[in-house]
Amino acid sequence: MDQYIKKTIIILLVCTYESSYASELPIFIQKYIQSIPCLEYDKKAIISAKDKACLIQKYLSSFIPFKKNLLLKGKTQLEDKLEYLIAHEKQIALVILGFPFKSTNHEKKCLGPNADLGEYLGLTTLTQLTQNVKSVYPNTHCTIISDGLAYHINDYDPSYEDIHNYHEQLILRIYHLYLGKLITILIHTKNYKKKLLPFY
Repeated sequence: MDQYIKKTIIILLVCTYESSYASELPIFIQKYIQSIPCLEYDKKAIISAKDKACLIQKYLSSFIPFKKNLLLKGKTQLEDKLEYLIAHEKQIALVILGFPFKSTNHEKKCLGPNADLGEYLGLTTLTQLTQNVKSVYPNTHCTIISDGLAYHINDYDPSYEDIHNYHEQLILRIYHLYLGKLITILIHTKNYKKKLLPFY
């Protein structure tokens, strides 16, 4: 099949799921959501801060792909930190570095400079993760730090206009998915100032 036709089909697919925010999601997205790890426990039981911390630590660790002889370090320290935050009723801040911009390799890595299905599924994963942690400890929030503008290389990375448009598209997706109370995006610029992008 011609490469142009393939891209056109995928673009139409992306446009289709964009219109599905307020209705039933496409089957392949439903299946993707079902594949995301879920935090299961007895929600009627009264559990201690230590037990909550243990549940959350094990849940977050479940996102790390299993590999033979893989040794995970820091689990005890993470659990202790979580227990302290929960016991002192402080916010659990889930911080991720990501969503800088789209690759300029539009032939092999992405369709173009705009946010697409990859961002949708990425935000969906973060949404499910945050909601699962909030089910154990409500005072939880996810922050995405985008450093695409801080480490921008002229004539190599996308233009500043493309990156700004990309960030605006991410905000629109968060708005359409009603994630404003779950996810915040912080943009790092060349002079390392932080700009909090509003959702509404």
